[in-house]
Formats: sequence, structure tokens, C-alpha cells
Amino acid sequence: MRFFKTGFIVLFVLMFSQSSLFAQISYGGKPISETKTSLSTDIDHLHLRAPDLSALQAEDQANDDKGLLQRMGTGLYVDINMENSGTWDVLEDGRRVWRLQISSDNALALGLYFDEFQLPASSQLFVYSPDRKQTVGSFNEKNNTNGGDFAIEMIYGDELIIEYISPKFRQIDGVSREFKNTAKFNINRVMYAYRQVSDPYRDRGFGGSQDCEVNINCSEGNNWQDEKKGVARISITDGADDYWCTGSLVNNTNEDGTPYFLSAYHCRDGISETYLDSWVFYFNFEFSGCTNSFIQPSSNTITGSSTVSDAELNGGSDLLLMKLNSTPPASYGVVYNGWNRVNSSSPNGVGIHHPSGDVKKISTYTSSLSSATYYGGAGSTGASNAHWRVYWSSTDNGHGVTEGGSSGSPLFNDDGLIVGTLSGGSSSCDATSSPDLYGKFSYHWTSNGSSSVEQLEPWLDPAGTGQTELGFYDPNNSGVEASFTASPTSIAEGGTVQFSSTSMGSIDSYSWVFSGGTPSSSSAQNPSVTYNTPGTYSVTLTVSGSGDSDSHTENNYITVNPAGSGDECVWLNDPLTGTATFYTTDGGSGYVSGTNSYGDLSKVNFFDHTGTAYVTKIGFNVAYAQGSSSSIKLVVYSSNSGTPGSLLGSTTVSMSGISAGFSEAGDYFEYNLSSPVQVNGDFFAGVELPGGSDVFALITNTDGDTNPGIAWEEWSDGSWYNYNDESAWELNVAHAIYPEVCTSLSVNDYVNMAFVSCYPNPSHSQLNIISEKVLKDVNVKLYNALGVLVYSFDYDKTDYFTLDLSELSDGLYVIDITSDKGTYREQIQLIK
Repeated sequence: MRFFKTGFIVLFVLMFSQSSLFAQISYGGKPISETKTSLSTDIDHLHLRAPDLSALQAEDQANDDKGLLQRMGTGLYVDINMENSGTWDVLEDGRRVWRLQISSDNALALGLYFDEFQLPASSQLFVYSPDRKQTVGSFNEKNNTNGGDFAIEMIYGDELIIEYISPKFRQIDGVSREFKNTAKFNINRVMYAYRQVSDPYRDRGFGGSQDCEVNINCSEGNNWQDEKKGVARISITDGADDYWCTGSLVNNTNEDGTPYFLSAYHCRDGISETYLDSWVFYFNFEFSGCTNSFIQPSSNTITGSSTVSDAELNGGSDLLLMKLNSTPPASYGVVYNGWNRVNSSSPNGVGIHHPSGDVKKISTYTSSLSSATYYGGAGSTGASNAHWRVYWSSTDNGHGVTEGGSSGSPLFNDDGLIVGTLSGGSSSCDATSSPDLYGKFSYHWTSNGSSSVEQLEPWLDPAGTGQTELGFYDPNNSGVEASFTASPTSIAEGGTVQFSSTSMGSIDSYSWVFSGGTPSSSSAQNPSVTYNTPGTYSVTLTVSGSGDSDSHTENNYITVNPAGSGDECVWLNDPLTGTATFYTTDGGSGYVSGTNSYGDLSKVNFFDHTGTAYVTKIGFNVAYAQGSSSSIKLVVYSSNSGTPGSLLGSTTVSMSGISAGFSEAGDYFEYNLSSPVQVNGDFFAGVELPGGSDVFALITNTDGDTNPGIAWEEWSDGSWYNYNDESAWELNVAHAIYPEVCTSLSVNDYVNMAFVSCYPNPSHSQLNIISEKVLKDVNVKLYNALGVLVYSFDYDKTDYFTLDLSELSDGLYVIDITSDKGTYREQIQLIK
């Protein structure tokens, strides 16, 4: 290792970041204007001219008479962004707040559509009504989209306020730089809702559908509480106007939670695929009870989808299968509804839907479905007998039918499985005896055409199981779910892999299949398997319990390499590139690469590494060290797509020793890890900073010496950022951190408890460990030659113990002992 002196450079950085993460979910919180009374009370207000409602209503009457989708809103075209509109305020902590009020006379609701949407990390965006009775958000960098299209659910009433809160930026001493806003969004369309929308706060409350409709949580829905969780209202835009439809999440035979969403083709007929990125899906939009209420129902939204397969109503079954742009999170509590693809009538069942965009309703049928051909006039005739005809029944709380907005909704059979999707019909509260027609799921399956983009089968049965029916999948309560890990996944021939089940649920039995392994199968929960032939091999685990079973396969999971010596150790990042540097934060409030007023938790480097190896030591150059009341930790993390993942191992080092040994910036320290840390490919290594009043900082090189930079930091909230992120320091640097990485454990890396010995060595079946001094807080680990942990146990106090090796295979092993008096490691040969 090299010792080096420092060159001091001081900079000032003030930036924001942008993320390419893609998710369309709101993340909670409150607008800062609710608590900050110092903000401007007079903000920029854009008043948009309302559309000609009489002309719209005339068009609607003509379209409704033709049975077309019922329009509920139209677009007001705008060009609104942070450069041409809005009012800025500055908070005490340096953050900026941008607000803009938008209104349009007599609108029932307003919605926002964006053609650009990029927010920096740690920023927030909210939209709310001026009286704050409705707030949506927050939205942040996780909502950023690749194409820029984004939509926000409607705000009831004829005015709304948008509020953006910038990140709290980081600063470095020296050059003062002006605030630079890196948030970029542009509103190109404001949706003006003028019918089929009831404002719960200002008029008669929800209940815009006809009076005979039945809420999902009336007694009629008691047996359909699972199935309802997959059904969602869809706010559809074609770029000019807006409509309601309904659909459902649908399960696939892999039962992996792929967010496939089933609806009807006529809901998107003539609409460009581009606009699907702005469709809004409302889950759980329902009353908690049976009666209508003035209190807004709960709902959870996801924005954006893409078409997976479709088939027109004319000449087909009116199929639309989409994939949502985001998977609904666990907090949404959704299910992926099951299906039956057999062309067989159901004697009874229900339809679950959002008529006229209203809260979730249920309609019940008690007479058998019959086959029918949809006829909606010239150019709108379905394939022969490709639909189910259904007649609705009167029930305790009404006589559920369908309306505009119900289109695409699922029809369930008596087993709770989807058998159709609504195309249309003539039922209404004034015509309860008239039928509706649902495109058959069985026809959707393969009958619309030979291409995969005209069928359900390739998507809902991707493994080709041939299943004719499938139950719903609840990702939050799925019975048993098979999963596993292995360590290591890359070995030399003759090596052993330790498998560990990470399966979920109440499991009664395990069944493993190991291609190329010995044994080739196992019923153990966590088996060990030896591989004697080079190659790549697959592994399958099947678990059973609670009346359920599940299988999981990892293809080409285990790599077996030809045997080699594998005993080389190297120091990574040594020597540090460029000029050593010591960066401080603004106002002398700490250190960029250490403790500071921001409360950073850790500083690490990213290491580009290939294959399996073992981190045995970490060295580092210290920029500053003071205090003795706490400790640092040397840490090794896995790489999760280039970001620090799980903690693989750590060693605690007292600050008292570092402070005592530190004399000037650049002093070098080096410590053995208490146990070798196995890494598989890329990893991160560095320092967890001390607590309390102790101060610690690392040397880095100069901005640009390592480009792109490999220095990362963990913020006080546990999130990780690269130094070159604009909301961090905007520096491309590397820390003076150097891990020693060995390709095997056959090297005796260190022995500092010379009073400990192991015998006999070689051993035939038993190994004795004796110490001339009594050891306390003893941890013993035994590794095979490939670094797989074989034994691990602890003693409170001992000076002698014995290891039984009789169950182990012949070969080389490493024993690793740590105690209050130091560390001991020895290579052991077992010969039976």
C-alpha cells in the first residue's frame, strides 16, 4: 500500500438530480404551504376559457345514440411550465417552492396531462384544491418517465393548485453558485370534466350512476371481496377528449404478479398507443358500506399502460390486454383475477364495474349465460357466437345493470373466474330485463387470429401449461411461494454449493432438483450439493403446504469452472488515481467524504469485479480523525444494479485507535476483516461513519481524476447517492479505500493469536483447538476451500474445544477464530 500527502481543493456545488426510475404511484406527504406561513399569499393564476358546453352536449347526444363511448371530459390545450408560469418562494433551508393556480369556469373536475415530466431526487410535487379538501401526491423522481408523458388524477371542482418543492441541496466551500432548477415538466393539456363526475365536497356526493345500481360492499358483494380488488376504473384520453371504462388485473400461469390488465378493445379503438401512457387506473374506488356518501371513497392510482394484445369488436371478440407501467404496490391490496377459458356457460355469477365512472358496483345474474353474436350495426358486428349474453337479476339492494363506463369490465362465473369482458348492451335502470353482451374469454384465448398480439394464451400461459382455468393470485397472501438462494453460484469443479430456501408461507415439504449435482435431488430445507463437472446447471425447488404448492426454477444458475490454483490476492484501487484531495462542506460544517452537518451514515466505493472472490482486508487514507467515544465499521455491500445492496460483512474498529494513530491528512490505516467476505461480481466497500461527537473523514482524489466517479455515500435517511449526482456533490471522484480481494481462502491471511494452535493437521476426523490464554466472546467459523461456510458457533469463554469433521468430505478447509484477544486463521487438511 502507498502513503500519500494531500493537495487541498475547496469547491461549492449546488445542484439537483434527475432520475430515470419509472413508476406512476403517489408517495404521500403534505404540501409545505400547509405549514409555512412565510410563503406568498398571492400566487400566479391562469384562468382557462371553458369549452362550449352546448356544442359538446349536442355531440354527446349523437354519439350516445350510436352506442359509442360516453365522453365525460374534453381537453383544454395549454403550454404551462416553470419557465413561463408560477410563483417562486425561498425557504429558510434554501429549498425553493413553485406554485401555480389553474381554473376554468363550471368544470366538475380538472385533470393534468404532461408531455414532459422529470423531477430531481428528493423533490416533491403536489396538486390540490384551493380549500385543501383534496390533495394528490407527492410525486417525485420515481415517477419520471422515459417518454415524458404523465397524468395526474382529477381534482374535483373548477380550480386547482400545483406545488413543487425543490430538494435541499448540498454545498461545498469556495465558489458561490446560483440556484439552478433542474425540475422539468410541461403541462400540454388540462382535462375539463363536465359530466359523469360528481364532486363529493360540493354537491350531492358520489352516486352519479343510475339509482338501481348496487354498491360493491352491499350484501350482494359479500362473496366477491377478493375479486373486487382486481377491478379498476380507467380514465381514458385520446389526446382530445376523455372517457371512462373498466377492467381488471388478470393472473397468468406463472403467478408472478405481472401487471396484465384486461379490458375491451372498443375502449381504445382509434386511440394512438402514445396516449396509453396517460391513462389513469383507479383501484379501490368504492364506498366502505352499501349506501352512497358525501365522503370521498378511498382509491389508489397508477398512470400508464401499453398494449400487449388486442382484437377489434368488428369481426372479433373485443379484446384488449394491457400491461400497466407499474406494478401495484403491496399497500394497494390488489389481486390478479383468475379465469376460465372453456367455452362453457355459467349458471350464475356477477359483473363488477364502474358505471358512468361511479364508485365500484356489482350486478348479479342467476340464469345461465348463452352464446350470442354482437351486432352494433354496420362495421360493428362481432365474430359469430364470440360473446356471452347475460340477463341481470333483482337483488336485495337494487337491480344492477351496466352503463357507459362499465365497458371492459369483467364477467365472473360461479367459481369467481373471469369468463368475459363487457362490449355493450341495452340494459339500464329503465330496461332491467334487457341483456348485455360480454366478449368471451374463451374466444379471446386464441380465436381472434394466429398472432400472439391477437391472443391471450401467450401472455396468460407463458409456460404453455395448457391450463383451462386459473384462480386469482393475491401477492399479499398467496399461500406458499417457492424461492431460494445459493452461495456461491460460481465454483470450481468438485466444489460445494449451499442452498437456502427463502420460500414464503406455511411449508410442510421441500423438493429440490439439481441438474448436474450430487445429490441430484433433496427433501432438505437447506441442502448442500457438490458439482464435479464443469458447466452451467439449473435448479428447481417445489414447496407444499396449507393445501397449496409452488415451484421456482433458476435456469443456468450454477456455474462450475475447471479447477485452478485460485490463490492470488490483489489490492483494488491502489494506487489512487490522480491528486489526493480533502473536500470540506460549506461553512466548515463537516467533510464531503466524512461526518458533516447532513448526517451522512457511510462512505463507500463501487468496485467493478468479475467472478467469486473474498474480501479479506480494507485499507484507507484518513483525511481527519478526532474522538474516541465511538467506532467506525469497515463494510462490504453487494451491488444491486450498480447501487449498494445488501450488507455482506463488516468489522468494527474503535475510533480511539484511529485518532491516536492519526497525525496528518493522508495517514494510512489497514485492518483485517474478522471473517472473509465473499463477493460475486461487482461490490461496494468502505466505511460506516462514527456516531456521537467523533469526527472522521477520508481522502479522495480530485474531481475528474476518476470519471465516472466511484465514490458513493449513504444519506441520513438511508438512501444511497453517487457523488456525481446533482443533488449530492456533483464530483467525479474515488475515495482512498482499498480492499484486498483473494480468489480463494487457501492463503493464511493473518494469525495474531500465536498462543492458539490446532491439531492434528492433517486430521482424519477430529480437530482440537487449544489456547494458552482464556478467550472470551469467541466466534468460530469453518470454511471449505471455496469459501462456503460449513460450521459457525460461539463460546462465551473457552481455552479448549473440539471440532467433529467426520461428516465432511476430504479436502482443504480454513478455520477462522475471533475473540477478545484477536484473530486466528489456519488452513486445515482433512484426510479420511
